[in-house]
Amino acid sequence: MPRDRSLMSTSFLGLLATQLLGATNDNILRWLVIGIGKDFAEVNVSRLLAMGTAVFVAPYILLAAPAGYLADRFSKRQVIVYCKIGEAVIMTLAVAGILFGEVWFMLLVLSLAGAQAALFGPAKLGSIPEMVDPSRISAANGLIGLTTVFSTMVGTFVGSLLADRTGDKGQEHWQWSAVVLLGIAGAGWATSLLIKRYPPGDSTRRFPWDMAQQTWRDLKSLAHTGTMLRVAMGIMFFWTLAALAHLNIDQFVFESGGARQTQVAPMLAALVIGIGVGSVLAGIWSKGRVELGILPLGALGLVAVPILLYTIEGNLFDASGEWTASYIAACGLLFLLGCSAGLFDVPLASYMQHYSPTDRRGSVLAASNLLTFGGMLLAALAFGVMRMPVHDGSLKNVTAQFADDPQSVKLAESLWSQFKTEQAAGRKIDIEAIVEEHPEKEALVVRDVYTEFTGHPLLSARQIFFICGMLTVPVLIYIVVLIPQATIRFIAWLLTHTFYKVRTYGMLNLPEEGPALLAPNHVTWLDGLLLVAVSPRPVRLIVSRNLIESRWMRGLARIMGVIPIWGGPKAVRSAIDTAREALNRGELVCIFPEGRISHSGQLQTFKPGVLEILKGADAAVVPVYLDELWGSIFSLRGGKLFWRWPKLGPRSVSIWYGSPLPEPKTVYDIRNAVQALGAEAVTRRKQRVMVLPRLMIRKCRKAMFRWKIADSSGQSLSGAQILMRSLILRRLLLREVLSKTAAEEKYVGVLLPPSNGAVLVNTALTLAGRVACNLNYTVSADVMNKCIAKAGIKHVLTSRKVMDKLGMQINAQVILLEDFKDKVT
Repeated sequence: MPRDRSLMSTSFLGLLATQLLGATNDNILRWLVIGIGKDFAEVNVSRLLAMGTAVFVAPYILLAAPAGYLADRFSKRQVIVYCKIGEAVIMTLAVAGILFGEVWFMLLVLSLAGAQAALFGPAKLGSIPEMVDPSRISAANGLIGLTTVFSTMVGTFVGSLLADRTGDKGQEHWQWSAVVLLGIAGAGWATSLLIKRYPPGDSTRRFPWDMAQQTWRDLKSLAHTGTMLRVAMGIMFFWTLAALAHLNIDQFVFESGGARQTQVAPMLAALVIGIGVGSVLAGIWSKGRVELGILPLGALGLVAVPILLYTIEGNLFDASGEWTASYIAACGLLFLLGCSAGLFDVPLASYMQHYSPTDRRGSVLAASNLLTFGGMLLAALAFGVMRMPVHDGSLKNVTAQFADDPQSVKLAESLWSQFKTEQAAGRKIDIEAIVEEHPEKEALVVRDVYTEFTGHPLLSARQIFFICGMLTVPVLIYIVVLIPQATIRFIAWLLTHTFYKVRTYGMLNLPEEGPALLAPNHVTWLDGLLLVAVSPRPVRLIVSRNLIESRWMRGLARIMGVIPIWGGPKAVRSAIDTAREALNRGELVCIFPEGRISHSGQLQTFKPGVLEILKGADAAVVPVYLDELWGSIFSLRGGKLFWRWPKLGPRSVSIWYGSPLPEPKTVYDIRNAVQALGAEAVTRRKQRVMVLPRLMIRKCRKAMFRWKIADSSGQSLSGAQILMRSLILRRLLLREVLSKTAAEEKYVGVLLPPSNGAVLVNTALTLAGRVACNLNYTVSADVMNKCIAKAGIKHVLTSRKVMDKLGMQINAQVILLEDFKDKVT
């Protein structure tokens, strides 16, 4: 792959850094404005939160058409650079708003930041397919998702910290805010210059002055392709659900015994870290393609985890404010929820970018953003309705809860009277300030009294989580029904890569589109599953009907488009015709030309049916060779399947794709191509064999704390002990005994019985670049000395016990290993 199309290209790294800095600055500004807004007594906090969300999200809806126009009409690099300049101007206005002390002006600035982000989004996402190879789009989206999560965490923390540390209304130390906001904006502009300029998608496009109509046209353009619309709706559903869950975490904590805002942070951190992990996993598991088969796994998590959160019982904190087991369980579940979210979102975003038309990619992404942020606004409205107080609370509920603590009951009664007085005077109840005035145990009472005083909502936070899970059930069912083959293919990939370490070679020989007939050798029962798992496209296997006789296997085969074949001329002809029709539709078909699993591991005679399929089909044959599978429990080595214990750990497997054969004349042409691939595979496998010292080091590192060797003395050594002692002995030998270079002393004698010590000496000599010559201690002194002279051995490593027992004269310098004990430093 060209370096300028890889994930390490300057352009993509520049985009990644620009995205990271921009999203961080947006979150810093958002939470700084919200934090400063709380210092204004006349501003209702909940109203401020709602307004802050609305003014930031609204531009995504209002500016969908201009955002798409800019991303298509101009080079996306140009749009990104100018957006970063705009960000610097907006941050300057934000600092001015802090100095003016006008919260509504700051909300206006926040709206401008939302507008800048709305214009930046389509250009950012649309540039990914331009700057990275198609096989890296999923991984690129995983990294973008990871940077988004990281920037959200950092931005939220820094914004809240600035709001706390810059004094009343952010004016006492406003310089800190200016340095942070403008500094990050400047750094983002600098990184945007690293992005390479690519040609615009449609340089003739005109500005959409009729924005509403253009937005409608963009939506219709998106809906024109049913698949694109379904993907956009999936993205919208995900972000709607994510917004609802994010808003609900805060209330979940306070309903479960939380009293301070800091108690929410670990849960939010667990969620966003999970999203980052899920995004990266989705990029890794996609294996260089857009893998929609991951979606059901993500959707399953989005169903199960919220329902499990609903089942968590009891308070999350004890009386002293410490975490309970329920809190830890909730954090773990939120982490899994985040992982599921990442697995759900990345394949959809990758598909949208990869398959959207180049000349209309900006418009398509802008229309998708419109749906997404429209859904997020609906989520905010729905959350407001579900959390609307509809049931009156009662002081008795609090006093009953703390009946055993008279001091808490007295505090509850006092707070109830205080709240009634504040309400009668028309003043805002600053619950956060009141909580901060009380110690941890009393803060819990304050929260409970406030909750009862303001009334119970329509739905509890746990019930909202349950609704989120249940809403995803039909989505999960729809995904499985809509893309069953992709789902099964991904499950096959997951299973095969769990038990096998699969390497693929020559994947570029597999056409991205159009027909091809795969012709592999047949070594094991799992060959077809492996080919389906590694192929970026669906593969229709030609399989003996005997293998799919059971009802569930027939159903699975029907979903996978398997072409069954059985005895009888008519049945064979029908299967050949079906395969030919599939090729004429541009599909991939796989036939095992040998007709059966090999009994010897060697390539067998090819049957002529492969050529019959090609008659009347404009398709090439792609030879395939499956290597390193012979000897597995699924092969016929020994005469039958499953007769031996499986090898522990993942087994290495190589799959080789050869150059397509446009018009093979005979089956021998195809067989020779497969055989040539096999020869190449064996040659490459030999090159991959690891030299013994390196293999020894690797095995010892894997068994660092497990015993690796033992001898008759009862002593055992772990991998770490072998490595440590061998390296120490190597250093002592080079320093005290051996010649400086291997050329001066290549062979070194070893006179030791089979033992741990002999292993350490042999390992140390090998690591020192010398050849260990293990001398036979059962021969006579004359024979041994002749061997020593023949090999040119200068030193013999042994022990005092061995020399005392043998009592022979050796014609070389004898080194007693016991003497090294005092020389270790």
